[in-house]
Amino acid sequence: MDENKQEAEVKIPEEAPVYSRKRKTAVKSSEQEIVNGKDSADKDEIFVPRAEETPLVLINEVSRLFLNKMREHNEGSISGSYRHIIFHLAQKDGRTQLELARLTHLKPPTVSLSLAKLEAGGNVRREADPVDLRQTRVYLTDLGRQIDDASREAFISFEKQAISGLTDEERNTLVKLLKAVREKI
Repeated sequence: MDENKQEAEVKIPEEAPVYSRKRKTAVKSSEQEIVNGKDSADKDEIFVPRAEETPLVLINEVSRLFLNKMREHNEGSISGSYRHIIFHLAQKDGRTQLELARLTHLKPPTVSLSLAKLEAGGNVRREADPVDLRQTRVYLTDLGRQIDDASREAFISFEKQAISGLTDEERNTLVKLLKAVREKI
């Protein structure tokens, strides 16, 4: 090491893996030194926390587990993106396709195709807005409401199971933190 350069040395905890940009694999070393963000042995290695401990990985995992539960419940009935559209229409009927795209975080053409399939299945109906004929309003049919009711029952059951070990305060904190993360994405 050049004596004129003052480099900060940081010790990495033994249990923390280091991920290689080259190999994309974890490398553990009991006495690994990192100098200015670089491993003294391999200049291409960087410290990254274990994947299962990062908030977004955990959020993704919980989301996938929940979606799998909902798929099992609705097997042969309706897919996730359709269920999401129906959910938002059940909250407020007569939304525009653009509103549904914004609420579901789907692209407008995807929403349009999904609505066409939902309409063909008898779950929704589309009507021109009486005030602004350029807009199309979407409404749930009785069949769409039945699907929403069944999905909501399953959703409530799964949610109760998932958060059964949390206090009200922990639940409220979790909701607050997840909303803050959602706003940053």
